[in-house]
Amino acid sequence: MKPILFIPIFAFVMQACQTVVDVKIPLEERRLVVNALFNPDSVWSAQISLSRHVLDDGPFSASYATITIIDPVNNSVVEQLQQQQNNFGIYKGSLKPVAEKEYLIRATGPNGTVEARSMAPSSVPITKIEIDSTVILSNSFDLDVPVKIHFKDPGGTKNYYRIMFLVKSFHVYQKDTIWYNQYVHPYIDNSSIDGENNQLISDTFFDGKDHVLSPKINRYYFFSGQTVGLSAILHNLSESYYQYATTQSLQNYTQGDPFAQPVLVYNNIQNGFGIFAGYSQSVKVLGK
Repeated sequence: MKPILFIPIFAFVMQACQTVVDVKIPLEERRLVVNALFNPDSVWSAQISLSRHVLDDGPFSASYATITIIDPVNNSVVEQLQQQQNNFGIYKGSLKPVAEKEYLIRATGPNGTVEARSMAPSSVPITKIEIDSTVILSNSFDLDVPVKIHFKDPGGTKNYYRIMFLVKSFHVYQKDTIWYNQYVHPYIDNSSIDGENNQLISDTFFDGKDHVLSPKINRYYFFSGQTVGLSAILHNLSESYYQYATTQSLQNYTQGDPFAQPVLVYNNIQNGFGIFAGYSQSVKVLGK
């Protein structure tokens, strides 16, 4: 028998052995998703949506919800957030959180009631900023300007930090001046960095001590004639915020990698999904 005659026969036999099996994947009950990151400088705000299975084609948004901020010490209502008419799923209040005070958020919607607790730690002042002006004025091809951020870590408590820069600039379009606030997340050259994005810092190695962070910022912001202000912002994160940020960063870092382990983003919403976490910030203008 010639081999060429065996190939189509074998292919026909393999095709005849195929079996189509319909598998019904159970859809989990949809749950409320609450995302609320708060700080003492802003009024209460929360984004509400619904979880959705990968095969579910239902809407993400919740049809309605009641969002309440509660003082858990005496179980009293601090404020009930109101849904924004022009921004569906966004709820806002008129009051600001108080630092070092624990709050409870409770959301009730068509898929049940969820809640979580968190607090915003006190802000940690930036004591001094040093800029390596030689890099700015030199003809070096290095586009990153080293900056040193000095602060004193409060002793006896676990603290988590994040540094960023706020660039205030403008753009002229058809005789109209448009103002911008741009947040720049720098790379930080520091041995106490946690997370893949080199932006989240734990005080494990400098608890209660003076510390210096060494971020870098592109020198374009110093030369651009459209830049009118450049400030450093030091965030002091609650532990829940830190856990959320580190796992979210790791998930983004491993996205699309078929060999990476699955990463579950930190969630502290009971009976639901999302994050309720506080933080505080201190701001210092560069050059002052």
